[in-house]
Amino acid sequence: MRQSGNDRQQAILATSIVVVSGALLATTLALSRADTMAAETTLTRSIVAVVAEQSARTIQNVDQKLQFIGAQLSQRHQQGTLGERSIDSLLRAHLAGLPFVRALWVLDPAGRIIADTDADHLGYDHSNRDYFAVLRRQPGTGFYLGAPVKSASSGTWLINAASPVRDADGVLVGVVVAALEPPYFEKLWGAIDFGAAGQIDLYRADGILMASSRRGNPLIGQRQRDRTVELALARGAASTSYGSDALIVSQPLGMYPQMTLAARRSLAELLQQWQRFALILSAAWLMLSLMVAALFVMRRRSSTRQVAAIDALQSSERKFAAAFRASPDAIMLTRAADGVFIEVSESVSRMTGYAREELIGRSSLQHEMWVEAHARQRFLGQMRAHGRVANMEARFRMRSGEQRIGEVSGELIDLDGQPHILGIIRDVTEHRSREELIWRQANYDSLTGLPNRRMFADRLGARIDAARLHGARFALLLIDLDQFKEINDTLGHEKGDELLVQAAARIVDSVVAGAAVARLGGDEFAIVLPNADGAADTGAALERLIGALSASFALGLDRAFISASIGVAYYPDAGVEVAELLRHADQAMYAAKRGGRNRYCYFHQSLQDAALQRAVLTNGLRHALPGKQFALQYQPIFELASGRLHKAEALVRWHPPQRAMVSPAEFIPLAESSGLILEIGDWVFRQAVADAARLRQAAVGAGGSGIDISVNVSPVQFFNDADLTARWLGHLAEAGMPAAAITLEITEGLLLDLTDAVRAKLHAFSSAGVQIALDDFGTGYSSLAYLRKFDIDYLKIDRAFVGNIDRDPEDLALCEAIVAMAHRLGLKVVVEGIETQAQLALMRAAGCDYAQGYYLGRPGGIEELEAMVRAGPRILS
Repeated sequence: MRQSGNDRQQAILATSIVVVSGALLATTLALSRADTMAAETTLTRSIVAVVAEQSARTIQNVDQKLQFIGAQLSQRHQQGTLGERSIDSLLRAHLAGLPFVRALWVLDPAGRIIADTDADHLGYDHSNRDYFAVLRRQPGTGFYLGAPVKSASSGTWLINAASPVRDADGVLVGVVVAALEPPYFEKLWGAIDFGAAGQIDLYRADGILMASSRRGNPLIGQRQRDRTVELALARGAASTSYGSDALIVSQPLGMYPQMTLAARRSLAELLQQWQRFALILSAAWLMLSLMVAALFVMRRRSSTRQVAAIDALQSSERKFAAAFRASPDAIMLTRAADGVFIEVSESVSRMTGYAREELIGRSSLQHEMWVEAHARQRFLGQMRAHGRVANMEARFRMRSGEQRIGEVSGELIDLDGQPHILGIIRDVTEHRSREELIWRQANYDSLTGLPNRRMFADRLGARIDAARLHGARFALLLIDLDQFKEINDTLGHEKGDELLVQAAARIVDSVVAGAAVARLGGDEFAIVLPNADGAADTGAALERLIGALSASFALGLDRAFISASIGVAYYPDAGVEVAELLRHADQAMYAAKRGGRNRYCYFHQSLQDAALQRAVLTNGLRHALPGKQFALQYQPIFELASGRLHKAEALVRWHPPQRAMVSPAEFIPLAESSGLILEIGDWVFRQAVADAARLRQAAVGAGGSGIDISVNVSPVQFFNDADLTARWLGHLAEAGMPAAAITLEITEGLLLDLTDAVRAKLHAFSSAGVQIALDDFGTGYSSLAYLRKFDIDYLKIDRAFVGNIDRDPEDLALCEAIVAMAHRLGLKVVVEGIETQAQLALMRAAGCDYAQGYYLGRPGGIEELEAMVRAGPRILS
C-alpha cells in the first residue's frame, strides 16, 4: 500500500510538472505571437501610409493637369473652337509632363472622341464607358477614375481618369481623359517586400480592382469578393483586419477617399520565424515531458527494464540534441547561476562566428557578446522575476566585432536539480534596417538629411504641446530661397541639388542649439527657434541666416548667388495649431518676397486680412469671365511728329457685382498665380481684335485707315499656354485683320526667364507681322542684349522717368539717352505718363515717337475711342 501511495504521489507530481510547463509554454508562445503580429502590423501600416501618399500625389498630378486642360477647352467652347484639330497639339504638349499616361483624348457631349494624342481612335464612341456616364449624370463630379479597360490595340489594361469640360452654365460640353497605365503602379510599389504571397492593391469605392503590385493580376477590372476587403472598403478610413490567412491593412488616398489602397500579407509568412521559435520550445517541452514520464516508468519497472528505458531515454536525448544543434534559430542552453554555455545550436556559431568548442564551458560575458550591459541585466532581471523573457531586443557583438540586433526569448527550466536557461535569439538586423530605411524615407529628406514636412509637422505639434503646458513661447521661421529656379535652369539640377545641400548646412550652422530645422520641399526650409519672445530673440538668428545665404556658393567650377525671404510667426500670438502657424509664417514669407526679397518679415494680423482679401478676390475672379464682369478701356497713343492718333492701349477693367471696381494692379497678380490669366488674357486678345476691326470700319467711313491696338501679355501666358501663337494668329486671320494691327506688350521679366518655347513664340509672332513692344523699359534689368537679340519694335519709357523731367535735368537726360539709344537700334519709342504740356514739349523735343498720358487722353470705352476715330485726325498742339 505504501508503494502504491508513493507511485500515486509521483504520478501527481509528474503530471503537475507537465501541465504547468505546458501552460507556461502556451502563454509564452501566445505572447510571442502577439508581439510578432503587433510589430509586423505597425510596420505594414507605416509602409501603406507612405505608399498611399505617393499614389495620391500621382493621381493628383493627373487631376490638376486635366483641370488645367479642361479650363482651356471650356474657353475654346465659348469661342466656338472646341472641335478644331489644333487642340491635338495642346494635348500632346501636356502629355509630355505625364510619363505614366499612355494617351490623352477629348470627348464631345455625345461621348465621341474628337481629339487624341495617338490619333488612332478619332470618332470612337465612349458613351458607354462608366466615367462618361457618371460625369454626364452627376454635374457635381469634377474628377473620376473609370474602371480599368483593355486597350483594343495593345491588349494592355488602362485606367481612364476623366475630368469634365463645362460651360458657364455648368452644362457638359466635353470630357478630357487621361489613359493611365496600371504597370506604372506595379513599378511604384514593386520595391516593397511583402513576401512571396503579399501584394498591394488599389480599389475603387465600389470594390473594383484598379491596379496591383502583382504582375498580371487576373482580377484587375473585377469587383472584389473578399469579405475582409469589402469591410475595409466600407469603412472609408484606415483600418487593419485579419482574415483567415492574411493581414490586410487599408488606407484611403487622402484627398481621393473614393480610392483605397489595401496591402495583403500572408500570416504564414509573417509568422514564419515565430513558428520556428514555437517548434523549438514545443520540442523542448515534449522532451521534458518524455523525460518525466520515463523517470516515472523507471521507478515502477525492474532494473532490466530500467536499463532499457534509460537507453531509450538516452537515445531520445541524443536525437533531441541533434535536432537542437541543427535548428535554424540560434538556441542555447546556459546555467542560470553563471551563464556558462552547456549546449548551443549550429546557428549560434553561424550567427556569432564562434565555434561550438569556443562557447561550451564559457559565458557570453567572457566573450563580451552583450554590447549594452544594461540589456543583459534587464534580461536576467526579467528571467528571475518571471521565469521567462519574450522577444526582448538587444545588440550583440560578433567575433568579428560587427554588431547585430537580436530578439531574445528565454525560459527558465530545471535540469538535474539546477536552474538553466533555454534561450533563443532571432537575428532581426535586416528587418530593423528595412524598418529604419522606410521610416527615414517617410520622415527625412533624402537630399539634405533634414527632417521632411511630415516629421517637421509632428515635431512642431510636440513643441506646441510642450509650450502650452509650460507657458513658453517660440518662433517659427519659413525660408524660401530666392533665384533658386534660375540656378536650376542655368547650371542644371545637379548643381541645384548641390546648392540645396550647402544651403541646408548653412541654415543649421546659423541657428542656436535646440532649434529644429527641416526641408519642407523644393527650396523651402523651416526652423523652430525655442524660447523666442520677439524680435530681440530672433533678430540675431535672422541676420545670420540672411548673411549666410547671400554669400556665394561654390558649385564645382561655378559660383552662384542667391538670397532668402524669411517669414516669422510667434507662438501663441500667430496661432496655437500647426496648420495655423505654418499658414501665417507662409504669409509673412511671401510678404518678404513682395517687399523685395533678401529680407525677413514678421507676421501680423494685416497679413491675414490681406490673405483673406486675396482669397475672396481670387474666388470672385473664377466667376468674372462667365459673369461678363470684364470690360476693356482704351488709352489713346499719339504720334508726336504729326500729332495724329496712331494707337491705343487696351486696359482690362474688372467690375465685380455689388462692389467697387478692382484695380488691375490688385487682380492681375492673383490671376497670374491662380492660372486664370490664361483665360482672361485670351478674352482680352479676342475682344481687342474685335474692337480693332470695329475701329477700322469706323476709320474707313471717315476716310482714314484705322488705328493699332496694344495688348499687354503676361509672362505666364507665354510660359504655360502651349498653342498661344497658333491660336491668336488664327483668330486674327478669322477676323480678317492684318497681324500688324496688334502690338503685344511684354515685360523684361519674360526675357529674363527665356526658354526655347518662349523664344519660338516671340519669333512666330514677329515673323507673322505682329508688333512687339517692351513695356516699362528702365524699371527692370534694362539689358541692351534683349534689344539686340529679339525682334522688338517699340520701347515704352515708364512713367516713373517722366514725372520730373520738367524739373529734374537728370531725368530728362536719361529719357533723351533712351530715345537716342532706341533710334540707333532701329526702334520706335513710346513715352507713358504725359500729364502736362511741358512734359509733352520736352519729349517731343527729345525726338520721342509716340506719347500717352492723362494730358493726351484718359482711358475710355470703345465707344469713346470710336467717336475719336470717326471725328477724323486730331492734331496735338
